[in-house]
Order: sequence, then structure tokens, then C-alpha cells
Amino acid sequence: MTNDDSICVLLAVWGERYIQDFLSLGLPSLLAPGNLPILANHYPVRFVFLTRTTDIPLFNHHPAVQKLSAYCVIEFIPLDDLITLENYSTTLTLALDRAIKSTGKHMLKTYFLILMADYILADGSLRGLIRYLQAGYSGICAGNFQILKEDTKAFFLNKVDKDNHILKINPRDLLAYSFGHLHPVTLASIYNQGMLHNYQANRFLYRYNSEIMVGRFYLLHALCIRPEVETYQVGSSFDYSFIPEMCPSGKIAVINDSDDYLVVEIQPKKHELLNVVYGNYHPKKLALALSEWTTKQHRENAKVSIYFHTRDVLPEEKSVIESETTLFINKLTDKLKNYKEQPYYNHPYWCGAIEGFNAQRQLIHNDKDLFNVAPATEIFSLPRKLYYRFSGVPPKIFPWHYRWREYHLLMKIFKDQITSQKIDDTIAFYSHYNLEVMPYYRFFKEKFNISIHYHLEKIINYPDKMKELKNRKFQNCILLVSLENLLNIKSWLSLIETCLKARGKIFILIINEVNPLIQSGDNFPLECAYRMSSIFNLRYRIINTFAIYNNLAYLKRYIVKIVNYLFGYSKKLKFLCYGLLGLPGSIVSILVNIMTIFTKIKFGYCTNVVIVLEQEEEKNDGY
Repeated sequence: MTNDDSICVLLAVWGERYIQDFLSLGLPSLLAPGNLPILANHYPVRFVFLTRTTDIPLFNHHPAVQKLSAYCVIEFIPLDDLITLENYSTTLTLALDRAIKSTGKHMLKTYFLILMADYILADGSLRGLIRYLQAGYSGICAGNFQILKEDTKAFFLNKVDKDNHILKINPRDLLAYSFGHLHPVTLASIYNQGMLHNYQANRFLYRYNSEIMVGRFYLLHALCIRPEVETYQVGSSFDYSFIPEMCPSGKIAVINDSDDYLVVEIQPKKHELLNVVYGNYHPKKLALALSEWTTKQHRENAKVSIYFHTRDVLPEEKSVIESETTLFINKLTDKLKNYKEQPYYNHPYWCGAIEGFNAQRQLIHNDKDLFNVAPATEIFSLPRKLYYRFSGVPPKIFPWHYRWREYHLLMKIFKDQITSQKIDDTIAFYSHYNLEVMPYYRFFKEKFNISIHYHLEKIINYPDKMKELKNRKFQNCILLVSLENLLNIKSWLSLIETCLKARGKIFILIINEVNPLIQSGDNFPLECAYRMSSIFNLRYRIINTFAIYNNLAYLKRYIVKIVNYLFGYSKKLKFLCYGLLGLPGSIVSILVNIMTIFTKIKFGYCTNVVIVLEQEEEKNDGY
């Protein structure tokens, strides 16, 4: 790194929940003495947040950000136009590309340090990076693994120095703790444990003992890049293409020791959990799965061992470890030779992702709206479009669709509860924004002609719009939430109350999303009731509750689980299997739907709970 080089830290994060997690954990770990402070002692540093315009105020006055400003210049690059529905990797790649290209010719003298918001860095990680910067590498890669957020968040929060906003924990202590809280996805990546496997894994770990774990990574994190060319092009996700595209000289290093650099990635328990199944890996199936996405660079990556250790690794131990991990990788390499390498430019995964991304951008919603009305088929692949052509697009589905009865019963509930003349006096709020919610949005938009819809996390950032809603007042409010989001129900009800007329009603629709943690819907209504307990000290009374059971939904989930278990290593085989099961599945669905349409089912798999609240009248305590 020359004397006039600089460092630009790039971190993309948006949404209040994710930003707050970063500010409370990720940023304090960056502020540890051996990280950003020592980096800033050696080089001029800019810290660029890639986020939504409306999220910028969340950063501005936070004390940890104020401390960050003592070490580097802080900038914000808006990416409002890049955020679409559940296409995070594409948004992240294009956001990073935007930030790098915004520096113009200076990019050739800038090291771009790419960090993730869910990373916790051990103290000294960026000190270790400096040695690689000074060695003159154009690209520096690293590997990491995931740990359980639910089990570890409180521990890390307690480690934060509240006065100085610093999370200081050395690499070996961080590893010793993390080894006891590995995420199921990480456990499934340990190929010599024999209990779990994941054919979507992009890294494979070897557990030598309780103190030493070694990784062979097909997909490495592109941690730091100094572009060698200005005219690079993005042809796949950043961790697929940035290194080979920007560093054609091949001056690339892999940080291979946790003493030099260590991050752990905190992820919720359900993250990618559907990919994890019982049993051992089968090399042939694993090679086929890897062949669908690995490029030449990916296959080269796996030749390097990355050591995670809580004590020194003895030479004789290292010899055994290298022999074992090389044997495993060589077996895969021999089988992968039968499959051609995927191109890093116009990678097949990227072509599908960018097609969906561009379709969504054409239909991009207004900043103050929740969704565009466009049907989901416009953002899906050809197989999914064919499926929707056959079954219908929810909620406009045919009787042979497994959710037909479910939507029919929902319509009846809301028709009985909200009279037609009050539709124009109804507002709909949504606690989150993903593909699971879209059918319900269309349900209220198209079936009930409700025209006013807002995303709660967004609307609170628009005080003028909130004032308008408070002045207008509504008789009815529909609030759609998931089980997880019920934790915020009390604050949301307080906000919604300001938009309601006297004796206004709130219809809370709780959806049982596809959640691997809930294997049965039997306890779903009871769990909803537990989490709603916080409303009993508010000015509401429950006037009605409804639970909708759809055992076909459970059957569908069970079949998907079996197919993923049998054919998770091959997308083609999965699609073929689903195609063969389509006709008999439709016959079963139409028979069950017709037989049970007039029957009240009160057992089995619960997909929805509707709770109807009404504001209590204010009592006059005067004499």
C-alpha cells in the first residue's frame, strides 16, 4: 500500500431492526482498539454507510457513531432505488458497485473494506489486516462461520463498555465462546460430525477437537479490494465476481489464521435452517450441488485451509489436519472435474437474480406506500410462473390449490366483520415486508377494495403522513403481523390508536409463516395468545377471535421437506419431482377443499389467527 492510498469502509444496512443490532454490537466491535482505531492511525479512513434515505437519522445522533467520527470521515450513500423484495444479495452487490464507482479514478488508490452488519470482530482483526495491506495485495479474502443470535446476543451486549461503546474481546476468547454456540448451518458444514448435512453449503469445516476447527471455503468473503482497473463490470454477486473482475493480476491473499483476523456472524436460529437435514454427506451428491454454482476461483479457494483455534496449533497436529482436509477436498475435486466451471461473469444465479431485480424496479413502490399492486408472477422464474398459471396467483387461486379453503374462510371472516360501507373507512398496516405478506396485501387490495396500505416501519419515518392519518381518523384498521413481530404489538397498537375514531376496531391478522422452528401448527393459536398478553393493560377489549386450520398446508410443507431431503443436491431433480407430484397433489387438494368447505375444522395445522379488538370508552372519573 503506497503512502497516498486510503481506506474506504463499506457497510450496507437498512431497516431499523438491523441498524439497531449493528449499532449495539457490530459497531462497538469495530471500535475496539485493535480494529478501526489502529487502522485510522496508519491510513486515512472513510466510513460509508449504504442505506435508505429515511434510515439516515437513526445513525446521526447515536453515541457509537459519534465515537466512530473521531477516527474517520462518515458518509452516506442512499440506495432507495436498489431495495426490492427479498433480493438482498443483488441489492448489496449493486450498492457496493455504486459506492466503488463513485470514487472515480481514486478507486485505484483505495482499499475498499467490505463489512457486513451482522459481523462481530475480535479485537485486533484489523490490525492483522494491516500486514496484508502493507504487503501490496490487491485482493484480501477471509472466511467466517455463523453462531446463534438468540443464544449469544445478551452475552455480547453485556460485554459492551457502555461508557465508551466498545466491545473488546480477543480472538481466542471469542472463539472459545462461539464454539459452544454454533448455528445449525455451521454444524451441518462440519463434514466429520456425521449428524447433519447441508447440500447448499459453500464451506466445509473439520473439527479436530474442542479447541481447533479448520475450514475449506469454496466461497470466501471478499474482505478488502484495491481495484486494478476502472472499467470492471458486475456479472455476478460481489463475492463471486469482484475479486476476479477487479484484480486480474491474481495478487490475492487469504487470511488463514484466526489470530490474525476473526469475525463471527450472528444469525437467528431459522436462518437457512430449511437446508439442514439429518445424515452424512454423499460425495457424489455434494459434487453435483457444488457444480451448479462454483467458478474457477471458488474451486481454487478450497485449496487453502483457514485455522480457527483457541490455542497454538502444534506442527504434528497441523500435519494431520492438512492430510485430512486435503483428502476430503481432493475427493470432491476429482468428482467436480466431471462438471464444467461456472462463469463468474453472467453467472446463472446472477442472471436469474438480476432479471427478478429489474422486474421489481420497474414496479418500484412509492416511498410512502407498502407494495406495488403487481402480481408476484412478474418477479419469479419461469417454473414458478408456470406454477401460477396452473394454480392461480394468491389470493385468486383455483380450488385445486392447497390454500383455497384458507382464503375462502378469511374472506368470510372479514366480510362478516367489516360491512361494505365501511371499506373506505379502513386502513391496513403491515409489520414486515416479504413474499409471505404479498398474498394478503393483494387479498385486501383486490378482494375488499381497501386502498390505504402502509408498512409500519416506513410510515413512522414520515411525520407529515402520520399527521395526515391522525387528522383523518379511521373506523377500522387491519394489522398484519407474524408471530415474531408480536413482540412489538404494544407499541404498534399505541401508534395505531392515534389514527382511529372512537370505538374503532383493530383486526390483528397473525400469519404462521413458513418457519422451520414451528413443526406443527397445533400450538400456534396458544402461542399467539401468550404473546398478546401485553395488551391487557391497554384500552382495548377482545371482542372476537378466529383460528383457521389448513392441514393441506402442513402436508405441502412435509412434502417439500421430504423432497429437499432426497434431492437437495440438485435443483433440476427437485423441479422434476415437484412436477410429477403436481397432478396428484391437485386432485387431493380439490377433494379436501370441497369436502371441508362447510365444515368447521378446529384441529391440526393453524395457518392464521384473527383477533378483533375494540377501543374501550374513556371513563369519566369526575364526581
